[in-house]
Amino acid sequence: MDINPLKRIYENNQRIEKLKDEIKEIEAESQKCLDYAMVKKIVNVDNFVLRTSVSKRREPISSKVVESLGSEKALEIASFKVGALQKIMGEDDVDKLCKVKETVTRFVEMVNE
Repeated sequence: MDINPLKRIYENNQRIEKLKDEIKEIEAESQKCLDYAMVKKIVNVDNFVLRTSVSKRREPISSKVVESLGSEKALEIASFKVGALQKIMGEDDVDKLCKVKETVTRFVEMVNE
C-alpha cells in the first residue's frame, strides 16, 4: 500500500464530519419547509403529496402488569435498565448482575510533531 493508511483514515473521518454537518443543515431546511407546508396547509402540489402516518408506541405500566400477571410471572418477563440499576446500586454491584461486553473502538488523531 503506497498511501499512509492512518492519514487516509483521518482524512476520511474529517470528510464524514463535514458531511454530517451538511446533513444537519439539509434536515433543518426540510423541517422549515415542512413547518411552512403545515401552516399553509399545502399537501398536494404538482406531483408531490404530503402524507401523514401515525404509529403507536406502547409503554407498559408496571403496576398494572404486575396486577394482571402476578409478581412471579411479571418478574420472568421484566427487563431492567442498567442506568436505573446503577443509580440504586452502584456500578460494581451492577456488573455482578450483568453480562459485561466490551467494545473496542479505534480512531486516528493528527498530532503535531
